Amino acid sequence: MSNLNKKWSELSKEESQAAKKKYGSRSAWQEAKSRTQTRATETQTQAPASNRVDNVGANAPGAKAGGQNSNVLRTYADGRVHYKDGVITTDRGKYDAMQKQRSEAKKSAPAPQKSKKQIAYEKRESRRASAYAYQQSRKDMQAAKRAGTEGKNTFAVDDTDFYKQRKERTGSYSKNEDRNNAISGLIGTGQKFGSLDVQRELANGGTHGQKNLYKAYGGIENYKQNYSVGSGNYQSRYQPDEYMTSKEAQGVRDQRQKQLGSWLSGEGAENYGQYDWFQKQMYQFDQMK
Repeated sequence: MSNLNKKWSELSKEESQAAKKKYGSRSAWQEAKSRTQTRATETQTQAPASNRVDNVGANAPGAKAGGQNSNVLRTYADGRVHYKDGVITTDRGKYDAMQKQRSEAKKSAPAPQKSKKQIAYEKRESRRASAYAYQQSRKDMQAAKRAGTEGKNTFAVDDTDFYKQRKERTGSYSKNEDRNNAISGLIGTGQKFGSLDVQRELANGGTHGQKNLYKAYGGIENYKQNYSVGSGNYQSRYQPDEYMTSKEAQGVRDQRQKQLGSWLSGEGAENYGQYDWFQKQMYQFDQMK
């Protein structure tokens, strides 16, 4: 019977042959071994608490007064204890201490280093997201800035009365002879006109550049031949109802500037404040105040 306390691999050749002869096969021997161990456990359970193997100590999880552990499922003959949480060990206190040590070591371990490929990918994605956000911010900003003033063109400022009043005070529209003649010709058409119309008549691109100045007319030569005062078919870049007075145009500019500031400090900062380019826009706007 004593060889039932051993593993099959621990039996000598004579013992294994004797076991097969007695029980008929290796599996039958193992079943007999299991039954013997079960009976031993039941015997220990019935023994006084001071002599039982499952008296695992007051420091074990679930231990009651006197050392009896309510978390124990069974106790094996070799001293191993099977707990309800699945742990099987001969020393639960030592087992729990080792588990705690592993857990703390895992928490304190440094975060895994990112590969160069991962870092490069994240940078590309960050730049892509920033570029998309920038494009969207421009649309949002223009919509907020122009709200309530859509369709109003602050470049379409009628200067007719300004030049008429100047001539009454000084005797001419301008001290520059070419400019004076150009303004005189525009006033003679009876139509509204602004500073850009004067520049076109002078064939002077100014700050706008000749390409943009005559773009709507198909180029400077086409303008001179078909749309200038000298062609007899003068046409301004804007329709008569588009023109505003200087005061009206300034009112529109002020309104848009105020709305832009509100958007930058409010919705704009909330949606795009994390980007450097937005912070730069905020700084530039503040410098213009």
